[in-house]
Amino acid sequence: MLNTISGSVATRLERPEARPFRLPEGVSRRDRPLGFHWSADYNALNELIGLPPCSSKKMERVMASIVVDVILAGPFERTSYSRSHDFYSIPVRYRGTDYGYATVVGAVDRLVAAELLIEHRKSESSSVGSGWQSSFIGSPNLYRIREIPSVARRRGEVIKMKDAKTGCLVDYRETRRTSADRKVTKGINARIRNAKITLDAPTISEQSPHVIRFKTDDNHGVHAVYPKLTDIYRVYSGGWHRGGRYYGGWWQNVRQADRKHLFIDGEPTVEEDYAQLHPRLLYAHAGEVLIDDAYTIDGWDRKLCKRAFNILLNASNFHQAKASIATHAGDEMTSLRLIEAIKRKHFRVRKFFHSGIGLYLQNLDSEMAKIVLTEMTLRHGITTLPVHDSFIVPVSARDRLVGVMEEAFQRVTKVQRQAA
Repeated sequence: MLNTISGSVATRLERPEARPFRLPEGVSRRDRPLGFHWSADYNALNELIGLPPCSSKKMERVMASIVVDVILAGPFERTSYSRSHDFYSIPVRYRGTDYGYATVVGAVDRLVAAELLIEHRKSESSSVGSGWQSSFIGSPNLYRIREIPSVARRRGEVIKMKDAKTGCLVDYRETRRTSADRKVTKGINARIRNAKITLDAPTISEQSPHVIRFKTDDNHGVHAVYPKLTDIYRVYSGGWHRGGRYYGGWWQNVRQADRKHLFIDGEPTVEEDYAQLHPRLLYAHAGEVLIDDAYTIDGWDRKLCKRAFNILLNASNFHQAKASIATHAGDEMTSLRLIEAIKRKHFRVRKFFHSGIGLYLQNLDSEMAKIVLTEMTLRHGITTLPVHDSFIVPVSARDRLVGVMEEAFQRVTKVQRQAA
């Protein structure tokens, strides 16, 4: 069931004569959200690039954080952010007291006026969930900095709850459960933080303690990851039994082929995953056992069947599922025929399709991940890196990982069958 799969502070930079900025030919823009991951020394950055004055020490910290985020993203990457008051009304536990409407918008406007951020597209009326955001690009002046002084990763809340409808972060009441969940997650993070995790992939084009950039064969910008982002966190959606997967580790954003070149404390690694995890969990939820390959259906491409099956698990109604599958199947009639073929093959669980059960199944796989991480990392002291339904460990720990993963699956599915 398991598959293997630089430098000191320099002199102040002189701002070049203002002239229109153009992206190099062949480079396309894609927006990335402004991150609030970093802290840095405003005064040290000011010595390097001449930051504009701020109205408070809090804004200075926010401005330094924004500048670091843009530098690490790399040249030509468009960064989006919100100018909506509502966006900054989320609970303090998620953003930290420094990051509010006045400090973020104020810092951005000052950086734009100083021409350190350029091509500013302002969207004053953007609302949370509307999809419309303001955005900017970093000035070429920023990328003269070869080593960012005093940069550190800011740690945040590790247990997060989202509103199921809007996707916005919401507050929650502290309970014994949330405290225990946070304690386990912080313990895992402490272990990962103390490990030496390195990557030696042949596709790497640039590497520093703060950022790894990869060669790309398309026009979608430079793929980058940030090795300082080692803390993982759990994200629930609309309740403690929906979602709960672990996110945040930089290795999760490394392409699967490149992850084969990860090392933990100098030792090569192996990645193990669960085969057909959600179909197997779905059958267990129904008190059944999946017998053969869930995605193999006569006359249909297996890859398309897998995509359609997972859409059926996550869609909240039939029309949503049909429309989504049609974008991959080619047209609505093909989508209808494929849905019926999947339902015929999986007649024992067809009642769960397009019911929104996907988030519940995610919760089950996240609880399995918690068991695996607790057993491997906290009890056996083996650094284990989660990638949703797979795990990366040193090669020497492979057999133990396989056993723990199977035990976690049996524990979770036993509860499901008993409940059914």
